[in-house]
Amino acid sequence: MKQLSAPTATEATREVKSTTEESLGALDPSFDLGVSRTLESGISRQEVAGSGASMKGGQIGPYDILEVLGEGGMGTVFLAEQKEPVARRVALKVIKVGANSRDVLARFEAERQAMAMMNHVNIARILDAGTTPDGRPFFAMELVQGVPFTEYCDGKMLGINERLRLFAQVCDGVQHAHQKGIIHRDLKPSNVLVEEIDGKPVPKVIDFGLAKAIQNSQRLTDHSLFTGIGQILGTLKYMSPEQASLDSVDIDTRTDVYSLGVMLYEVLTGTTPLDEVAIKRESALQVLQFIREREPTKPSSKLSSFSGEQASSITIKRRIDVVRLNRILAGDLDWITMKDLEKDRERRYETVSGFSADINRYLGNEPVTARPPSLNYRVRKFVRKHRYGVAVAVAFLIALLLGLGGTITGLIQARSATILAEKRLDEAEEARKKERQAKELALVRLSQVAAGNEILTDIFADLDIDAVNSSSERLEVVLGQRLFEAYQKLDLDSIGDRRILAEMQFRIGRSLFNLGWGLRAHEILESAHRELEVVASDDEIKIESAFVLARAKRIVPDFGCIPLLESVIESRMRKYGPEHRETVVAREELALVLASVFGRGMPERYANRQETLDLAFEMLSETAEINARERGPADPMTLNSLSRLATVRQIKGELEEASEILEAVLAEQRVSLGSRHWDTVLSIRKLSSIHSQAGNLERACELYGEAVDAMIALRGAQHSTTQSTINMAIQVLERAGRGGEVLEIRRRVAEQTQLAFGDDDIRTLDAWHDLAESLSKAGQISEAIEIAETTLKSTRAVMGDASQKTRYEMDTLARLHQQAGNHERALELFQEELVSLRQRTDDFLPDQTRVLMGMAHSQHALGESVAAANSLVFAYDSIQEVADPEARSRYDRLAKQVVGRLIGLHTELGNSEEAARWRAVLD
Repeated sequence: MKQLSAPTATEATREVKSTTEESLGALDPSFDLGVSRTLESGISRQEVAGSGASMKGGQIGPYDILEVLGEGGMGTVFLAEQKEPVARRVALKVIKVGANSRDVLARFEAERQAMAMMNHVNIARILDAGTTPDGRPFFAMELVQGVPFTEYCDGKMLGINERLRLFAQVCDGVQHAHQKGIIHRDLKPSNVLVEEIDGKPVPKVIDFGLAKAIQNSQRLTDHSLFTGIGQILGTLKYMSPEQASLDSVDIDTRTDVYSLGVMLYEVLTGTTPLDEVAIKRESALQVLQFIREREPTKPSSKLSSFSGEQASSITIKRRIDVVRLNRILAGDLDWITMKDLEKDRERRYETVSGFSADINRYLGNEPVTARPPSLNYRVRKFVRKHRYGVAVAVAFLIALLLGLGGTITGLIQARSATILAEKRLDEAEEARKKERQAKELALVRLSQVAAGNEILTDIFADLDIDAVNSSSERLEVVLGQRLFEAYQKLDLDSIGDRRILAEMQFRIGRSLFNLGWGLRAHEILESAHRELEVVASDDEIKIESAFVLARAKRIVPDFGCIPLLESVIESRMRKYGPEHRETVVAREELALVLASVFGRGMPERYANRQETLDLAFEMLSETAEINARERGPADPMTLNSLSRLATVRQIKGELEEASEILEAVLAEQRVSLGSRHWDTVLSIRKLSSIHSQAGNLERACELYGEAVDAMIALRGAQHSTTQSTINMAIQVLERAGRGGEVLEIRRRVAEQTQLAFGDDDIRTLDAWHDLAESLSKAGQISEAIEIAETTLKSTRAVMGDASQKTRYEMDTLARLHQQAGNHERALELFQEELVSLRQRTDDFLPDQTRVLMGMAHSQHALGESVAAANSLVFAYDSIQEVADPEARSRYDRLAKQVVGRLIGLHTELGNSEEAARWRAVLD
């Protein structure tokens, strides 16, 4: 498992040098737009460029020159060392030989004065200044052994919030400069270096070579500092619109605000609004016009425009998947960034501190000022800050409570009746009696609804998403557990009404089914449907509960789903007609059941398999035709019908026809939905399966590769559908003899899972385990052992020595060592696993038998034949000790393997009597 190591001192110096060279490259004070540029001194560029290297090993003032860190348009930066009165290394900037024009001297003096005025942890400090013997000014500044801001964030794979917290420190440094009356004018990642101090990242703003004093503030130099018409200062990708003007005299602090906005854009999306390609492709004048006039794309929209490979590269460096990153950007971060990138500076943040404050508001889940503060928006931010689990649980609560709408409507009607009764109190005593009854009923119903809501709200109120994300359980598992807890708390005593109780149970069962809790959902749905059939007055909820129950029964499988679906279809045909959406959906569900479920218990009318498949095909053909006619050929329902039709063709063995249908569906989905839509990806996977079954392995491999890439990008490597697709892809790749690609997929999944969930998450450990297994199959035993050793160590730390997962990793590692011939290490692991197994109080077969057989193999390899025989006898006796004859019979095959090895071992040892005795047992 890879760790990002801190750079060595030498590496750090190289990084400083590289960064300094990049920074200084932008310092040439005039950007050539056809305006003549000359060095007023008349000294050639070659002479100036050579001045830096010639000083290496020399001395300037108290500083020994060690090496050149970088050279720019007006100065050279050296790594220098001071020995007296304090020993330290510094970055020494000296004006170049011959580069002593009035303009250059003014800029150098301005930078020196600007840095001298500032004292902030996030700005590189000036330490000393002076003049060389030949009259050239210099200054010594703090040596920042860091890397450019974005490079640090990507190298450390910081998440979005971690990046924002670090970026806020940069804003603090720039705001300090503004308070001192200094505008930087060239803010970019390479001018913000991040170094680690006491293990914590500290960004430092460097290179004030283009700094300018704010009007009416302190002068930076006694020389005139003039930016002439046609002179463009700064770096194009990060330049503000006012800097891009050919008359860029009117510059204020908001130009730095804009540049910080570009940096934030890059920090979030991995690119700048104006990318490198556009800058290289267009003329300089055209690029400047783009900067002044072209509106940037929102960060979330920019991310959506990337190819799968680009998006994957960006999200990996942020430890997040594309869907989640897009969701995070599309909101406050879009608003904050776009406010910062306004072409009209009057619409930007007025100050860097205002910009930074909004970032901190976002981090604190507070309303940001960058968007209209509607009441709905403020309430949403308040809920997000104080009830973190609400956002995740709300979808399920809505699904559970939606069905109570009918009850609440009834309550309103009851209340209306009450009001009407109050108006007619003088009409009759009967009316007064009905009024009292209506009031009582309303109060009872309200209390029943409140009781149900309280139970459901309590279940989700304390849902801690951070705790879920850091645990080994998937979110859908935790939500399923909470829903089941809610179900257990619902009873007639707490709710008080059988109908409301049954409706709530039904909705919990449906939510559990949608979360993948098939068996548990089936039990709840069956109970709820049975009760609703008796107490519900609304036919629709009876029909809906029957439909969902039938779907659950198909998964079990339970042939009881067939009469239920037939009943649902009949009811919906009668209520809606044959072409209504609800009727079509039910007919397609029945067709899928008839095609995919077959065996004992099937109703007699469907006993003929071929006829049943033909009927399923006919039903799906009809529904596909209805959908195409009523909703259009490109409607998702139509495409889903055709996809199911292809599934039936595949089951019937008509692979060519199935492939033809699905190719057409996929082509339409790519156009109408896009290649990265989930429905499209599922079709790609289905088409891969058809080609695999047909033996078209190359095409199957190609499609599986596309499906896996898309699923990882959309849902993450650990999503259940992604995992099953990966396993299917690996089987096909192995059949095609493409083992190298298997390793590539396994390694990619392991690395991305580790980035997403951390080193010690159970999903990460499983992914590395799978890679070790694949490496073993590929014969790369050394790397497999290295990974398996690390995985076992992490599993022990997370799960403990006695866990089943730890034993599983021990067993895997032991067998890998056997493959490598390391039988002593293998035996040690098997013995430890056996000790752990014996601590279990429940039945530990067949695990113990397999461990003993593994021990015997290594003992025999080490020449310990008697010990090997004893291990095998112990293994056999363990099977015979199983009391239940039926259970013992399940291990017969394993027992025969043990006896076979005993016969072979005793024959090898020359113990013919023992060998014969065991042969008799086998016979």
